[in-house]
Amino acid sequence: MSDIDTVIRERMAAAAAFDVVTDPRRVRENLAHRQRRVRRRRRATALLGVLTAAGVAVGVVRIVDQDPRRDVAVRPTDTPAETSDNAAASPGARPYFRPAPGWETSHGGLAATAANVALGPYSLGGGFPGDTLERLEEGEVVLWAMFRPTGQFTAQDAEFAPRELPLSLTDAQHGGYFEGQPGHIWADRILAQVNGYNIDVWVFYGGNDPTADPAEPTAETRATAQEQLARLVVPARE
Repeated sequence: MSDIDTVIRERMAAAAAFDVVTDPRRVRENLAHRQRRVRRRRRATALLGVLTAAGVAVGVVRIVDQDPRRDVAVRPTDTPAETSDNAAASPGARPYFRPAPGWETSHGGLAATAANVALGPYSLGGGFPGDTLERLEEGEVVLWAMFRPTGQFTAQDAEFAPRELPLSLTDAQHGGYFEGQPGHIWADRILAQVNGYNIDVWVFYGGNDPTADPAEPTAETRATAQEQLARLVVPARE
């Protein structure tokens, strides 16, 4: 198992135990807390930001070089919307997002990612797509799904409601926050149990102003995200 797979397992376990707050008062309190955290981060010097970014880039190269056999597939943005793929009907195949024009997708290990912008290098490797989120603007979306086989932890299985594909944003918890998520990015979250997997899907929406508070996406942007969410393929486990 690669380093990225290990990190995803740990983050998914932590995320499953985390209750996304949906009460309006608590959402406002959380947003205020996030705003204070963003302001503290902005006090850091530009040099520190550059060094940090450089360190992350080096880390990605090291991880990829250490595990050349890692099963990562990347689909470019010009792939036809209805690309056929035998993996869709093959039990035991890895879950993935079917590509569509204007979208870039990747999958490997325990995660799958889709975005209507170019994916950053760490995002392409299946890790938390922070290097893509920081560039999101209004109308741009990133979907990140983590998968874990059911039956490993009974208490965790209970957190994931049995659902059918395609998943729907009507079942999402709104206004969630994942560690590393930029302060101006809004997120929806869906927990689902499908075909022997616990699935934790995060849908991140961009905003025009990185210095502003996160704003709930428009109905049009959510519709765009829903179209790609419907392209999630989860083959049954063997």
